[in-house]
Amino acid sequence: MKYLKNLLLVFDSVIKTTLMFTIYFFSGFVIKNNKRWGFGSWAGKEFRGNAKYLYNYVRSNHKEIEIFWISKSKSLHEELLKKGINSVYAYSINGFIKISTSSIIFCTHRFVDFIPCLTKNSNIVLLGHMTFTIKTNSIRELLKKKILLKRFIINSYYYFFL
Repeated sequence: MKYLKNLLLVFDSVIKTTLMFTIYFFSGFVIKNNKRWGFGSWAGKEFRGNAKYLYNYVRSNHKEIEIFWISKSKSLHEELLKKGINSVYAYSINGFIKISTSSIIFCTHRFVDFIPCLTKNSNIVLLGHMTFTIKTNSIRELLKKKILLKRFIINSYYYFFL
C-alpha cells in the first residue's frame, strides 16, 4: 500500500512539474509591459516588508508606472482593495494576466511571493534582508540532501503551488 501511495505521489509530482514547465515555456511568448510592476511579500499572505515600502514609494512618486500587489490570500486581497491598494489575487485570471505581463516582479521571500512559472523574461528583484548567509540554506543545496522522489515533490510544490 505504501508503495502505491509513493507511486501516486511521483505521478502527481511529474504531472505538476510538466504543467509548470509548459506554462513557463509559453509565458516567454507573452509581451511584457515595461510600465507594469508587481510586488509580493511573505508568500503572498502579508502586505509588509521592503516590498511594501517600495510599493508605497512608487505609488506616490511614479504615477506613470502601473503597480499591483500580488496576494495569495483572498481575504488579504479584499482588505487591500478596501484600503485603496491595487491588489490582484494571484490565482485568478486577472492575476495570471498581470503577473505574466509584468516586466519586473519585486519580492522579499523568493518565489513563494508570486507564481514563478508565469514570469519567463520578467526581471525578478529580491528585496531580502541580507546579502550573504552564514549557513548554506539555498533550495538547491537543501534538495541535494533529499532522495530523488522528495526532490520532485518539493520542487513541484515549492515553485508552483505556494
